[in-house]
Amino acid sequence: MEQFEKVCKGLQTAVDSDWMWQKADYIAMTCKDALALIQKQQARIDELEAGQTARVMSLEEIKDGESYWLSAGKEFVMQPVICVHREGDARKPYITFAWQFGTFSWDLEDYGKRWCCWTQRPTDEQREAEPWKA
Repeated sequence: MEQFEKVCKGLQTAVDSDWMWQKADYIAMTCKDALALIQKQQARIDELEAGQTARVMSLEEIKDGESYWLSAGKEFVMQPVICVHREGDARKPYITFAWQFGTFSWDLEDYGKRWCCWTQRPTDEQREAEPWKA
């Protein structure tokens, strides 16, 4: 990141300086184009990095056959589990997950209170910051 900022600052200085315009227009245009391209790429990188931040998913985002990180309370994060299927009737719906030691089910009404799924492995800080309702 430090090298990126150094290059951008150098290009911006070249673009802003009067001598650049007196020497050759193509040099100035090349610097402007390079700076614009670098800034556009950095914005895209920032966007992608923000998308990689672990977050708690909504219950609707959890799909059969997909793998998730499951957290039960603030203390526990389970290795990736696979959503097998949703079952139960309207009175007591639940969701079943599979992992290396078997399967287990969680009541859907407890989602966000006793357990949740994350988009990726959360850090300890992210897990502790999650407002559990239980």
